[in-house]
Amino acid sequence: KSSTLDLGQEEGEKQKYINTSYPGNKELLSALRHSKTTRDARGVCSLVELRLASPSPLSADEALTCINAYKLARLPERCEHVLRRLERCPAGPSVKDRPGTHHYSATMSAHARENDWRAALLLLEEMKIRQVECNVFTYNSALLACKGDGQWRRALALVVEMRTAGVPLNAVSYSSVMSACEKGKRWKEALNLLQEMN
Repeated sequence: KSSTLDLGQEEGEKQKYINTSYPGNKELLSALRHSKTTRDARGVCSLVELRLASPSPLSADEALTCINAYKLARLPERCEHVLRRLERCPAGPSVKDRPGTHHYSATMSAHARENDWRAALLLLEEMKIRQVECNVFTYNSALLACKGDGQWRRALALVVEMRTAGVPLNAVSYSSVMSACEKGKRWKEALNLLQEMN
């Protein structure tokens, strides 16, 4: 009986440890707000890894915090890992518990920082298939990825897509497309966009 009791106490202590040893979203957000550099963010990522090790489901808010930490740390593959983890979580009571515009946009932005336009555009296509809203921030992430590698044709195609979808271009949109055109030595297209912006 004593042995059984000890085992029960041990399991209870273990469960208590599991429930209290992982950082919550407030703690992660606080650490992320104090991160100014990639090196700082790498430190926050150690907390994020602890949270991801928890067996408890990941909330949409926690997932976004984790993605933003990995984005700042320049780890786009880990951003995608969190996105997929959220997809696998049991469906919550509302659509807010599923990967949304902010999760995809932040992950695309992480790829844009590495000039990985292919990965960014794949995520954009995935959003359309899953019927996740694509807003100006989503498209800007894709445009920034195209800009970094001088993918002017794809950038211009995204502009057409934005207009068709009724998504207005902002200063970041125009700047990214013009920069992509300049890198591709498409001066006429860049000038047209500049005149349109003004």
